Amino acid sequence: MAIHSSVDGSRQFAALTLSGPCDFAAVRAAILGVARRREGQDGIPVLIDFRGTPFVPSSIEAIELADVIAQPDGLLDHRVALVAADEAQLRVVSVIAALCTLRGGEARSFREREAALGWLRGTSVPFTGPSPSAPHGSLG
Repeated sequence: MAIHSSVDGSRQFAALTLSGPCDFAAVRAAILGVARRREGQDGIPVLIDFRGTPFVPSSIEAIELADVIAQPDGLLDHRVALVAADEAQLRVVSVIAALCTLRGGEARSFREREAALGWLRGTSVPFTGPSPSAPHGSLG
């Protein structure tokens, strides 16, 4: 199991990259760790990348991960992009993003890392809602 946390060189975003076998406890702890380290870096966007792991959170785990992300002392005031390539993962991270948004956060799910980074940096077209035929991570 490997979960790597980093901040890009220009300090425009923090990244949490999951690879290999991961479990809920490790992912939760890693998100909490990123939230703690963001103190003093108000609003720095966060990318959580699930593409390198087969881990798919259960429905209960998805609710709990959204709760961890959308805490006022967590990442609630940060843009959070969740990236997944696997269809099952993408459905779950989309639910996590939706739950974070319902709690007052700003979160979105993406299939591609570059699309997520564009949104985090504010360089993509504003989200207007999913198109019925558009794949996740596209802007319709």
